[in-house]
Formats: sequence, structure tokens, C-alpha cells
Amino acid sequence: MKCEICHQEIEGRYIKYKDHFFCRQDNDQCFKEWLYDQTDGSDDIEYGPIAAGEKEPLPEWSEEYLNSLGMGLRDFF
Repeated sequence: MKCEICHQEIEGRYIKYKDHFFCRQDNDQCFKEWLYDQTDGSDDIEYGPIAAGEKEPLPEWSEEYLNSLGMGLRDFF
């Protein structure tokens, strides 16, 4: 099977979401890129470093965070 984004053969661990497969390289970068591409171009999702005094970083892959993206942990099994 190949990664949806980088198209490299997946060896070892992977993420499956709605019949799409993603490699786990570089802190799940391919999955994050795919999620970003699924947005409507608005400022709902933002990537970048957090400087002192700025917004808090996005939470980890918690159920609450996934729900805010219209997903849940059940989508990964």
C-alpha cells in the first residue's frame, strides 16, 4: 500500500482514515498535509511555531480535537 500524499510504499506503522492510508514519517506530516488540504481555504487550521505570549498550540490527537475537525477516534479503526 502507498501513502496518499508522498506515494511511497508504506512499511511498518500507518494511519488509515476513510479508506486513505498515510505513512507515519516526520511526525505524521503526510496526514497533517492531507487534513490541511481538506479545509476550505479558511483560517480554521494553522501550522507554525508558537512564540511566547501567543496562542497555545493545538492539542494532541485527543477525541475533543478530532471532533473539532469533524472526526473521532473511531475513524481510525
